[in-house]
Amino acid sequence: MTQGVCAQCARPLLRDTPCFACAARPSDLDLPEQIGPYPILREIGTGGMGSVYAGLQHCPSRQVAIKVIKDGVFADAGLRQRFVSEREIAGAFEHPNIIRVYDAGEDADGQLYYVMELASRGTLRDFLRSETMPIRDAVRLVVEVTLAVDYAHQRGVLHRDLKPDNILIGEDKRARVTDFGVAHVLAAASGNDTECERTLVGSYPYMAPEQAGARELSPAADVYSLGAILYELVHGAPPYAASSRAELLHALEQGPPAALRGLDYDLEAVIMRALAHNPSERYASAAELAEDLRRTLGRRAPVARSPSLRGRLVSALVHHAAWFSILVAALSISALLMFALNQAMLRASLREHAHLRQQTQRTASAMENIFKYVAGVSRQLAEDPRTREVLTRAPERADEAWLERIAKNNDLVHSVFLLTTAGAPVAHYPHETESYFQLQLQRRVYFRGANIAEQQGLRLGVFVSPLFTSRGRDGLTKLAFSTPVYGPDRQQLGVAVATVALEKLAHEVEHPALTLVAPREIELSDARATSVELVRVEHAPTGELRLQPASAEARQLYVANVARTDYAVVASLREPALGAVRYGLMTGVMALVCLCVLALFLFRRARAHHPH
Repeated sequence: MTQGVCAQCARPLLRDTPCFACAARPSDLDLPEQIGPYPILREIGTGGMGSVYAGLQHCPSRQVAIKVIKDGVFADAGLRQRFVSEREIAGAFEHPNIIRVYDAGEDADGQLYYVMELASRGTLRDFLRSETMPIRDAVRLVVEVTLAVDYAHQRGVLHRDLKPDNILIGEDKRARVTDFGVAHVLAAASGNDTECERTLVGSYPYMAPEQAGARELSPAADVYSLGAILYELVHGAPPYAASSRAELLHALEQGPPAALRGLDYDLEAVIMRALAHNPSERYASAAELAEDLRRTLGRRAPVARSPSLRGRLVSALVHHAAWFSILVAALSISALLMFALNQAMLRASLREHAHLRQQTQRTASAMENIFKYVAGVSRQLAEDPRTREVLTRAPERADEAWLERIAKNNDLVHSVFLLTTAGAPVAHYPHETESYFQLQLQRRVYFRGANIAEQQGLRLGVFVSPLFTSRGRDGLTKLAFSTPVYGPDRQQLGVAVATVALEKLAHEVEHPALTLVAPREIELSDARATSVELVRVEHAPTGELRLQPASAEARQLYVANVARTDYAVVASLREPALGAVRYGLMTGVMALVCLCVLALFLFRRARAHHPH
């Protein structure tokens, strides 16, 4: 069980155990004075295969790094072969992010060495101890390393030991990959290659699962190590803090590493794909990993993965935050404007309904005055002595001059006439033809209604008939006001009738907002899309406010009874004042359309950046 790490070399330590690697490191007094033709300045570090010193090259004059084989001349043949293979592989590469080899050889004592460029800032791990690296800088650095690894892969070389200790940082802060001591040449097909494949090499925290299982390796193993390095750079710790093969295999069995909370969604997805346990689920090459990392730096969604729709949308929102902010602002402004419009329409609708209710009451009051006036004419005619005289002489034709005077003195009255108890007309104004006086009108509603109303008690003192259309020459829509006529002994002599024509009333009534239209409609000219009907109470809707279907359209109704009559004024709003609801629905529909357009835009942008 590890209890910590060495402060100098960062190797894991057991409890109360010193770092033997550092203890075995030679002091300055043990430094060789010279290796080959290169004077030694200081020791840089010690690894599993050898030690690295800073030396001086005379021509050209510069400091260089010199690596010598571990155990010097006493190294076994296998170690010497690996050292020679390492310097041959590194010396064959020409890439800005792979450490350059200047020279190689063997000194007079048989010490193998090779000379390479000196990275002044040390390893990546040393660099991280002294400086904090922002996430974007870490991604850029890993892109450089990934391109170097891809360069090696194209030449058939697997590194197999990629870790922060094997990445050097130069004065320009660019990364250099070094230490190809355990590299594997894929192009070779000898038995030694197979043995190398199955040899457990590498550093456990950065080792791919198939490498830990000593299975056949592919470039996907180095892709995993690159993902582990980037994971540590952005998270502060490697995916699995294992110090042995058993610990690593146990950690791998527990599942994928911990999620990178608070990290960019695309970058997290790239890292987690690079760390996939199954090599076939990782990037097919280091070049694909580098391309995805570059796309995340450019705020473009990665193309090498196939994310879910949620992932695409989240990615589009992250990478197109400016467009999304503009659309959200536009949507918010539209919603506020629609809300303000809806409130204005609601207030206007309430004002309109208050106005309509008031107009309905005014119309009912005006109609009541008209009814009283015409009813008074009918009573006046029934109480006139000449009416009794004419009805007493019935069925003789009476002189109609006095009826003409009564009608002309009352502008609202259209006609007046007298009927006997048998329903026979004996006097009429305007004048009618002789055939009219041959009619028997006892079945007419205004004749029968007068007698019935008399028996039940007249509300206005007269009977007000339902609306009817005249069968005479005029064809007008009329109301008849009929009053029974009695003699001195309370014997009924007949019925006195006064009529009013709605068409004439429309021109006579002093009500600027009231227009009567045949057959029963009364329009309010200063109310929007409104009509008013004069109906019998038994046909009027109940209550002051209700919805009633009219064709396929709902109408808003206001009902006001005409006092002391059997009539009511019914006002209907053809475009219902539930306009607030309608405009609210319009607001919702517009908001839904805007959201659909926004979702479509983001989805198209997401697909544009996720062609696979």
